[in-house]
Amino acid sequence: MMRKYVGKKIGRLIVIAELPRYTYFKKRKFTFRRVLCRCDCGTEKEVILNNFISGRTQSCGCLFKEIRTKHGLATAPIYAVWNSMVQRCKQKNHPQYYRYGGRGIHVCEEWKTFKGFYADMGKSYQKGLVLDREDNDKGYKLSNCRWATYEISCNNKSNNKKVCFKGETLGVSQWDKKQGFPRSTMSNRLRRGWPIKKALFTPLTIKKHA
Repeated sequence: MMRKYVGKKIGRLIVIAELPRYTYFKKRKFTFRRVLCRCDCGTEKEVILNNFISGRTQSCGCLFKEIRTKHGLATAPIYAVWNSMVQRCKQKNHPQYYRYGGRGIHVCEEWKTFKGFYADMGKSYQKGLVLDREDNDKGYKLSNCRWATYEISCNNKSNNKKVCFKGETLGVSQWDKKQGFPRSTMSNRLRRGWPIKKALFTPLTIKKHA
């Protein structure tokens, strides 16, 4: 049962009741858990539980309308970047909260509104780039953030293990690229207890199909 969610609030929505599961078929069966929420504006709305927990749905739709009216960027990629940043630092139910808000990573006061974030980072944004913190132990603020490629950002993540071999230190994903391995090859080998030299220089085994 989902009684533990009744009374819980995320964004503008508060759960007031649990609803029967919703099932539909599209090539295969899909089943969703749902909750009935009341928005701060008074509107009641059925919401898929996972969307509520992750913060993807935060209002009955009134928040989107306000954002669209204010700056016209509600559907722009940079708005999604800002919203994701805020959610993983603020919402304890976010899947990545333990790596951000859960370990003390916060959003600076100026960036708690999209307007403030856009004023600092909007002009330098380019499609395809991700928001990256130069120091992963510090929060989101202008002096610690930049736009970077996905590869650079991944190499800078706190969970990207650094490996040193003959004086050269790289993240495991960088070693994968240098050695021509598929992504996660190094991390998987090291997790299984392989010595660094063996993990780096053992050729990949290609399975032959009959």
